[in-house]
Amino acid sequence: MRLSPDDGNSYSEPAISPDGGFVAYISDRSGDDQLWLQQVGGGDPIQLTHSTESVSFPSFFPDGRRILY
Repeated sequence: MRLSPDDGNSYSEPAISPDGGFVAYISDRSGDDQLWLQQVGGGDPIQLTHSTESVSFPSFFPDGRRILY
């Protein structure tokens, strides 16, 4: 299933949750590189960060409840 739209924005550094239900990724769809979360089954993505600092390399904790970046 394609999770990133073909809309001209960047989508990179995907991390899949341990249960396979979510993908965290970095995207500039809001203007700057930010951390986003997308449910694999569909739905709207959620912007998790609104940072002025660099956001990169998301990784799920083993319990799948937190994301380190």
